[in-house]
Amino acid sequence: MTKILAGAAPLAGALVAAATAAQAATMVLTVGPAGQYQTIASAVGAANADTNLANQYIITVAPGTYTNDTATINRPLAIVAAVPGSAVILNETAALPNQKGILLAYAPLTVDGLTFENAQIANSLGGNGAGIRSQDTSNYGTLTVRNSTFINNQMGILTSNNANSFVVLTNNLFMNNGNPNPSYFGHAAYIGQASTLVAIGNEICGTNIGHDIKSRTAVSVIENNSLYDGTADPNQPSCNIGSSSYALDIPNGGQAIVIGNIMVQGPASPNLNMVAYGEEGMIFPINSITFSNNMMQNTASSGTAIYDNPSAPVPVQGSNNSFSSSLTQIYPASANQLTGTVGAAGPISPDGTISNAPSGPALTTAGTWTWGAAYTGQYAATCGKCYQVNLNGANVSNAVEMEVANGGNLYVLNGYGWFVWSNGTFVKSQTP
Repeated sequence: MTKILAGAAPLAGALVAAATAAQAATMVLTVGPAGQYQTIASAVGAANADTNLANQYIITVAPGTYTNDTATINRPLAIVAAVPGSAVILNETAALPNQKGILLAYAPLTVDGLTFENAQIANSLGGNGAGIRSQDTSNYGTLTVRNSTFINNQMGILTSNNANSFVVLTNNLFMNNGNPNPSYFGHAAYIGQASTLVAIGNEICGTNIGHDIKSRTAVSVIENNSLYDGTADPNQPSCNIGSSSYALDIPNGGQAIVIGNIMVQGPASPNLNMVAYGEEGMIFPINSITFSNNMMQNTASSGTAIYDNPSAPVPVQGSNNSFSSSLTQIYPASANQLTGTVGAAGPISPDGTISNAPSGPALTTAGTWTWGAAYTGQYAATCGKCYQVNLNGANVSNAVEMEVANGGNLYVLNGYGWFVWSNGTFVKSQTP
């Protein structure tokens, strides 16, 4: 018999907790022709059957096309491509049997490296079939989606309301999503009332009718995304022009942190407002808009960059944004507290614009720049025509070329390689 001394209850509790932790395991299930399971649904079913929620499940999926392979997730797990960068395609050829999503999550879910195509349901059922639909109602539930692609779904990602949930979208591509029926409003990414949305490094183009990103969260962090609204995406030849209404919609206010994005609006957009804030009513106790280092390009005859709840506008604060000359920056103008606006005198340069030292076509993408003095150091004979690029207080020495690429980013080449303009300075980069 084990004797428990008086006052030892905390130690006993610690021992029980340690024993429980020791029993938890990381379980890896493989899917594919040579895997443990042939379908994602069967692997998810096996994970769902485990009642020990302390176990961590990772489902790895071999390259290939998984047709009509829908799954409902009832426990926390991750579903990832077994080979990063490979094509793992979840393609639907029939209406979704669960009437919701190819992956339907009632628990925290991480997805990495999957492609979701052709999620559809009948318009009579809502017309909002999604690549991923999250209905997780747990406290502090999370949906994390990265390095994934969404093509031709009525909704790319759709989440239900959960005030405690946290959604993270990083480095995803959304192409040609949204219900083409004008009576239905499908979006590339629609995040319901949640604690926080963090969307970083996503590219969205070809959206039908609805919005590229719609966020009803208390905090929306929208950073370094490329959003094409009613216009072609030069980086994605397979993307349609689309007919999206807003590039970014934050309809219920909250804290909006919008930094370093490229948003391009074209004449096919039925709504000439690029960003909308609070237009459906403010519901959060804290409301603010931080808007910095964004490039707002409009190829239609006119437009408004930010439509800011005219009945009770929130001050728009930030700096170093670039606006096409055809854009009204903020409506109403009384909310405009932006500083250091650049590029307002002309349109943003399109991808492929190149300026060779010491002169060339105007580049207005990142602001006011000059080719500075020629390099005269000891390697001048081998450097050739090397000059200093000066841009809004930052510079690159011994430069020979500037180029606009990858959705409006400005690159500079010198003897050390390429540099890209980012958040007010130049940083080392890959070749554009």
